[in-house]
Amino acid sequence: MQFAVFTVSQPETTPEEAMEQLVRIGYAGVEWRITVDRDQVGPSGVLEGETVAPSRADWEDEAFQRVAERMREHGLRCPNLGTYLSHSDLEGIERMMQVARIFGSPSIRVGVPRYDGSRPYPELFSETVARYERGCGAGRTARREGPH
Repeated sequence: MQFAVFTVSQPETTPEEAMEQLVRIGYAGVEWRITVDRDQVGPSGVLEGETVAPSRADWEDEAFQRVAERMREHGLRCPNLGTYLSHSDLEGIERMMQVARIFGSPSIRVGVPRYDGSRPYPELFSETVARYERGCGAGRTARREGPH
């Protein structure tokens, strides 16, 4: 069995520092936290994007490619991208599927709608399934047209 670490657990490290730490302690993979970063460092607010270790959602392909190259040099794999995308953000889903391809990651995490009781659950469930199906269609487009 091999283990990977989600970089939310490394809020004060750069991607390179995170990879060096993971290799040093024997991890085989890294699940990159990819979000909009407010360029603030530290453990407070890490779930709100105030961290360095993730890749930034607004990076160009070249920045992701540099991290992916270093990841491969370290012998690390990326089993998943930890995004904070909404299930309804089809453009964001498509972009992160392109990024997943750069990292060689087979999957991305996409958020689910919050159930607050204001709508019947079966209605919300059906709508969510339909959005995920559209998101999967975005993934097919990303695989076809994404960077090589």
